[in-house]
Amino acid sequence: MTFVAVAMFVAVAAAGTLARIQLGVLGDRFGYLGVGTLAANLLGSFAAGLVVGGGATGSVAVIALIGGLGAFTTMSTFAGEIVRL
Repeated sequence: MTFVAVAMFVAVAAAGTLARIQLGVLGDRFGYLGVGTLAANLLGSFAAGLVVGGGATGSVAVIALIGGLGAFTTMSTFAGEIVRL
């Protein structure tokens, strides 16, 4: 990957992380543990299907799927909620 691709990867991953945090805060307003995680995983899976179905390949697929959606649907959030139970 070039420097520009790496910079884009970092920026998209940061945006995915911030979106996940906001979705978790919104989910907590409902008062049910895990609503934000469920929503993030459903939305992330749907978005991944759109990216792959749309024919994204190479750096675009890596940046979108691993960078953005990987940060958005992180497993560590689920693990943290299990501990909160």
